[in-house]
Amino acid sequence: MKKLLFTTLLTLLTTMLYAQVPNEMNYSVMLLNPTTGKVMANETAKIRLELRVGSTNGDAVWGQDFEVTTDKSGMVQLTLKFTDDIDWSLGNFFLAMKVNDKEVGAPQILSVPYAFQADRLSGVITNKELIGTWISSRNDTTWKITFYKDGTGLDNESNPFKWVLDPSGQVAILKENGRGEMLFVFRISNKQVIFDGFVKENIYTKSE
Repeated sequence: MKKLLFTTLLTLLTTMLYAQVPNEMNYSVMLLNPTTGKVMANETAKIRLELRVGSTNGDAVWGQDFEVTTDKSGMVQLTLKFTDDIDWSLGNFFLAMKVNDKEVGAPQILSVPYAFQADRLSGVITNKELIGTWISSRNDTTWKITFYKDGTGLDNESNPFKWVLDPSGQVAILKENGRGEMLFVFRISNKQVIFDGFVKENIYTKSE
């Protein structure tokens, strides 16, 4: 769950590491309760983000605080303001996040795998293009995820969910148990996408 909570933000930061890091960046995130993992819909919250060097407990070279109110899907819009004194050549970076003063994880920013894929991407997928069944096969194992026009879908184990795609390519998925997930969809072509964007095994092809 913690990995899913950070998927989109890590992807965006990965892009910045290879593109002359901008001072400001808009970012959408779904907030999950740090204890239960359930979506925090229509709630106020305090968020603290820290960029740490070397390890999950390394020195913080950047930090920013937010006070937010989520919408009915648990989403909030943040503007990340980076300082000019961040030395992105220091090595491994970890992004720590606290929700209401409780740390929910500090995963590593995995920049290199995404860089291998960057030259293949062709923009953000649209709502119309996402609708359908997407399949990924590897080592005789097949995964699939289906998005229906009415905003519902089925995961690889045929569990139902609801979904919303925002203009930046982020898909908010709400499962029947109230738990939420975030996916970032990279569009390679009309028939091929990368979910999450970190490894080649996440390439999915649209079923006819």
